[in-house]
Amino acid sequence: MPTFAALLEDAVRRQEDDRFARSIDAFERALHASEVALPAVPACLRQLGLDRSATLLDVKARFRALAKRTHPDAAGGSAQAFRDVSGAYADAVRLLEGRPSAA
Repeated sequence: MPTFAALLEDAVRRQEDDRFARSIDAFERALHASEVALPAVPACLRQLGLDRSATLLDVKARFRALAKRTHPDAAGGSAQAFRDVSGAYADAVRLLEGRPSAA
């Protein structure tokens, strides 16, 4: 037969486990609620094919690659595509440097 102290210890352990499980459930609910509120990727970064974590170096490298492909003097390039890429690059640099938009 278990002693009173052993029964008491077991009851306290079960209570602590239950409290821990409830706190984990509350944490998971809060985590999932915050995931829904993530902001969308800005259009200028999306147009360059980058995500929100892009740095200025990433933007510059991607712009150079796209500019070579879309330049009017390049095979298959067009003036409109080059203007679009250049505009997206300028907006992305403004966004990442924290300057206000020209538009």
